[in-house]
Amino acid sequence: MKLLALRLRTARELKDWTQQDLANVTGLMPSAVSHFEKGRRVPSLQNFHKLVVALNVSADYLLGRAFDE
Repeated sequence: MKLLALRLRTARELKDWTQQDLANVTGLMPSAVSHFEKGRRVPSLQNFHKLVVALNVSADYLLGRAFDE
């Protein structure tokens, strides 16, 4: 879960987006993005898909199954 949080934050920062920006693109609440990035919560499959699409990364990357994107 910590790797997901780290990679999610890294992917967002590489796009030079704030958590609010990512929330706007995905339709998620900014607090949800914050919880995911801090490892407090795991996104549902539907929300995980929204994050993957918005950040243009693979699911394997966010899950830590790929070394880089």
